[in-house]
Amino acid sequence: ALRGRGPAGAAGRPLLAALLGLAILQALFFSRIPLSVAVPYYRGVVERFYPLPDIAVALLVGLGAAAMLARLEARAARTAAGIALAALLGGAPLAAHFATLDQRGNTTIEDLGRNLLAALPRDAVLFANGDIVYNSLIELQVVEGVRPDVTLVEQYLLTRAWYVHAMRRRHPELLPAFTTHAEPDSDRYRGDSLSGNLRWIDHLNGVRPVAFTGFIDPTFGTRYEMVRTGLVLVPLPRGAAPPPGERARAAVRLLETLALDSFFRRQDPLGPEAESRWRTTQFVASVCFLLCETDGQTITSAEFPGLRVLAGFLDRYESWTPSPDAELLRAAGFLHVYHPEFRSPARAARALEGYLASGATGAEADGAARLLDAIRSAR
Repeated sequence: ALRGRGPAGAAGRPLLAALLGLAILQALFFSRIPLSVAVPYYRGVVERFYPLPDIAVALLVGLGAAAMLARLEARAARTAAGIALAALLGGAPLAAHFATLDQRGNTTIEDLGRNLLAALPRDAVLFANGDIVYNSLIELQVVEGVRPDVTLVEQYLLTRAWYVHAMRRRHPELLPAFTTHAEPDSDRYRGDSLSGNLRWIDHLNGVRPVAFTGFIDPTFGTRYEMVRTGLVLVPLPRGAAPPPGERARAAVRLLETLALDSFFRRQDPLGPEAESRWRTTQFVASVCFLLCETDGQTITSAEFPGLRVLAGFLDRYESWTPSPDAELLRAAGFLHVYHPEFRSPARAARALEGYLASGATGAEADGAARLLDAIRSAR
């Protein structure tokens, strides 16, 4: 009918035009997605656009199904056949993928946002980066009214003059001047010495607490070191970081307040929930290493119940195959060697073996291998 010359062909021309237009628009759309599918999460983002061509397929399937059903004269037969087709075409894929599609009770991203906020002191400024973190925190603050005292700044949006202008209107004292020029578009982050994050920190130092979820430039490193506090990083003047024992106690106290159960929920491996797990594993790994320090080894679960939270988390994590973050296996291996309440040569060996089996290389892997050899020799 699409190629016919008579009335049927004429009737098919709008359909042909719609399909050609859809193909052109989708080709233009996909050409504008600059994400590399080599990165698992970016591949997951791009895959969410793959169903767009299915619009054309669905249109053609619907027309074909309608033509088939029209051949049935009895209304009851058409109804029964329509239900059967719908069950076959829609029900089977839904049944096969229901576990992935079912998001009931999935609080992973909400918990991520709450856990990020848990480490922040009152009236803190959090420089966030990335859609997952930013959108989670925006929802918590705007919709649920959680921690309205925290000022959230999206670092990538600072590259846009309109966002900088909006932040200056809402919080006039928040940002330093990025430029000495008068051009309307010049007041924005450009990655130079005037707009780098070193100036953000200097501007707020002693005025409001500052924390980061990540960085878009390294200029802070000339005067500050980033100290992990929960799931965020706090800039402190070089040499001013608290001793390991003090940091270990603060981290264990914070563990008691975090929502961690959703971390272990089954997730789409290419989805934002799975991609966000590293923020939690990095914090837990840092706690493990702090507890391996001399002062950290004196911390007990009788005084700090957060140690029991850590123990429960590691029990679940170490039995998880494959491990989503081998670095936490390395940290757990060391913890099972050095901390009295966690000491277990067998668990230490399994954790270190799992870490080395991940293909880790470098000085950290060499240290893990030496510790594993020492455990085996002591047996």
